[in-house]
Amino acid sequence: MRTKLVSTLLLVALATLLCGVANADQITIGPTVSGDNVIFSNSGGVTRMGFSGGVLTGTAFYPDTSPLTGTYWFTFGSGTLPSITLVSPYSYSVAMGTAPLTLKVCIVSCANEVDGDVYFQQVSSFNPKAPQISGVITVTNSTGILANDFAVGPGGQFDFDVNLSTVNASRSIDWVYTHSDRTVQGPLSSGEVIGVPTPEPGSMALLGSGFLGLAGFLRRRR
Repeated sequence: MRTKLVSTLLLVALATLLCGVANADQITIGPTVSGDNVIFSNSGGVTRMGFSGGVLTGTAFYPDTSPLTGTYWFTFGSGTLPSITLVSPYSYSVAMGTAPLTLKVCIVSCANEVDGDVYFQQVSSFNPKAPQISGVITVTNSTGILANDFAVGPGGQFDFDVNLSTVNASRSIDWVYTHSDRTVQGPLSSGEVIGVPTPEPGSMALLGSGFLGLAGFLRRRR
């Protein structure tokens, strides 16, 4: 009897926690504006990636359902750009350089904003006409409707991936990587930054009360 009651209380506590956490939404990355391209360039056998003009700009959408629109900016600071290294067929690891890379997203207005430091981790060229870049974003600021899914602080690191459309389909990343003094570039076509919802304070307090009650019950039964 006691085992059944304990199991029931634990299930109720878990259900309370899950109900208090909203489903995670994502920021959807739309195509970059004309002329804003990702560039892969091989110089002296080292292939680096950067942006035309140092910035990528386009339209962002949030949340997944009935999305509101806004703007995103990927921006490189001054310094050495990231380099890529082939680790398996069609897969490259990325070593970030000294140039800082940041992301800023404003939905409707910058009263709903996310800012973060961007770290590229992998480039996949399995589809040479639509290579993919993936990595993580460490959030440094979040406000308004974005604050719950993209919180600052512990756990404030979020996965992202973006897809490219190469301007010259005959010059893939693989081709540039094996040919010195060659370049390929293309705009972002799509992408997403995956959010992680923060539990509501009221639900966490209720969950804590449930565990305290469970502990009291077990103590009385001894």
